[in-house]
Amino acid sequence: MKQSNVITSGAFSYYVEKDWADKHHPSLNVHHCHEMVFNRKGQIILVNTEPKNNIVIFEPDGQIARSFTFGMKTAHGLTISEENGQEFIYVTDAEQGHRVIKADLSGNIVQEFEAPIGWGTYQNLEQWKPTETAVAPNGDLYVADGYGEGYVTQYNAEGQILQVFGGKGVFDSPHGIAVDDRFEEPRLIVTSRGEQSFFVCNMFGEIKQKIHLPDCWICRPVIKGDLLYFAVIVTKDWFVYDGGLVVLDKENQVISAPGMNMEKSRLDKENFYIESDYKTFLNPHDVAVDDDGNIYVPQWLSGKTFPYKLHRISE
Repeated sequence: MKQSNVITSGAFSYYVEKDWADKHHPSLNVHHCHEMVFNRKGQIILVNTEPKNNIVIFEPDGQIARSFTFGMKTAHGLTISEENGQEFIYVTDAEQGHRVIKADLSGNIVQEFEAPIGWGTYQNLEQWKPTETAVAPNGDLYVADGYGEGYVTQYNAEGQILQVFGGKGVFDSPHGIAVDDRFEEPRLIVTSRGEQSFFVCNMFGEIKQKIHLPDCWICRPVIKGDLLYFAVIVTKDWFVYDGGLVVLDKENQVISAPGMNMEKSRLDKENFYIESDYKTFLNPHDVAVDDDGNIYVPQWLSGKTFPYKLHRISE
């Protein structure tokens, strides 16, 4: 373990393995790497914009198990769920296909969700640019339109639209969405990236709380145990390699910020300030966290870089 590759921020320290995956892939390419999730085998699934292999499935050591494609040039959101013992992924095609699909882990599309034309302010398909999905405990699907009109559309498991809520006057780029199951009643966390915030909503879309994190251009929330993790794609400058990660506890206090400059950053709520260290990451877009607290990080506009792995160092 090279000491120069160890980063410490707040409560946690990590060893950063930047070649976790790329040492295994002499012939497979990725483009903008957007999101990662785990399947029940412990493999890590990546969605990226390379149309020859939108989905890449990794073993925990970085070896590639397999890949397949939906032919999407703007594949973006990735969510996994289990139904009657079978796992499915939900993938959004944000800007060219304007699609949300459900597929099995062999790449067979089993369902496609209709665009909410006629709901909210949607007049045509091109206005709908879905970036993320979340699956509720009852099977309802929530689709966040992070690049379009700013609504969240709620579907039942059969694909029928139940409602749309939010919109540009409420959410400023709802780039990500997740179901937060850490409390007695499940709730939604919706990114409002343009204002560096999360909104906490009930499952009907009613806003209950706003969490503001200045300078954090937030991608999507990821719940693991009692903690909320997310990638900050940029803190100051979209035109250089920027960004880092942030970890919140159940009280929304920042307890760690891997990849941030800890000499400049301040993590307390009353005096919050954060800035990238400009060396650990290349525009991180998401996190996937395993049971040992290790973090897998896909990155956007990173020179077609494969995801990194951050090995959690035990105290």
